[in-house]
Amino acid sequence: MAKSEKRRPYKDGFYLEVHHSGNPEPVLIHRESEMEILQAKRVYELNKRVHYIGEVRDGKLLTVEL
Repeated sequence: MAKSEKRRPYKDGFYLEVHHSGNPEPVLIHRESEMEILQAKRVYELNKRVHYIGEVRDGKLLTVEL
């Protein structure tokens, strides 16, 4: 995760890190539902490196592998 994202609290939902080839800092992707994050993961995996972070509920990170 990029340094700026670590400092602020996360909204409830699901998160992915998307790594672009030319940029060392990943982009954080947020979706409200598990189905939406699975669709986003499939789309981004075609051209980029993707890392599933997990689900945030009540401000706490629940990591579950997809």
